[in-house]
Parts: sequence; structure tokens; C-alpha cells
Amino acid sequence: MKKILISWLGNTDLKSAAQMTLRPEEEVGDGPILGALKSLSFTELHLLHDQNQTTEKVNGFINWLENHTSIVVKSKKCSLRSPIDFADIHQAMNTQLSQLTAENPDADISIHLSPGTPAMASVSVLLGKARYNTRFVRSTKEHGGEFV
Repeated sequence: MKKILISWLGNTDLKSAAQMTLRPEEEVGDGPILGALKSLSFTELHLLHDQNQTTEKVNGFINWLENHTSIVVKSKKCSLRSPIDFADIHQAMNTQLSQLTAENPDADISIHLSPGTPAMASVSVLLGKARYNTRFVRSTKEHGGEFV
């Protein structure tokens, strides 16, 4: 059975992969996505990112991630007016979940809530609980990834 993790690509993940500059006092460790993948077992990562994250940065993150894990990464560029636009986030996440559940009806699908904005996490919880049968993951620097 496929174990799929869906996640937004957040700034902390880009910083952990040296695709964004850290502030002098900032420590990000592995970042939420790699932290989850080190603690939990998945066969695929479906990485959602908005059009403001350049292809160069997204590919740099994916290459960095592939050097640290053996997971299959599939990226999807999403058109968002802003990273807090609920309607656009809903459309992007619903489209992704609908496609994944249609193509993989027996898959174990989890949504990562830590990367991205609070609006992305909120929409993910609503869709994952109300419309799709998903589990949820969160990450912390201290504990890595865990199901919540």
C-alpha cells in the first residue's frame, strides 16, 4: 500500500536546504518536511508550492531532500493569489486530494500541517476531516514528525 504525504513547501524547509537566507539568530535544523520523513515512513511526497517559489529554489530543495532520503517526490505548482487566500488554497488542496484518492483509492494519505501558512493548515484540516479520509502530521525540531 502506498503511504503518501502531502505537504506545502514552506520557507523553513527552503532555509534548511540553503535555498533561502537565514537570519543570524535563526536555527531551522532539518526543517519540517525532512524532520517528518526522518521519523515517519512514507513512499511518496506530494509537494505543493506556489508560483512565487521559483523553480530553481523548488528544485534545489528537492535535490537536497533526495540526498537525505529515498522518498519519491512529486511537485505541484499551485496558483495562489497569496499564501493566505483561503479560496485558492482550498482549490489547490482539494484538487490534489481528489486526484490522489481517485488514482490511489487504497493509499494511506497524510497531510503535513507544519509547513506553510496557518491558512494552509486550516484548509487542510477541514478537507482532510470533512471530505477525505486522511491523517495529519506535524513536525517540531525537538521531536521530528508525529501523527496528530
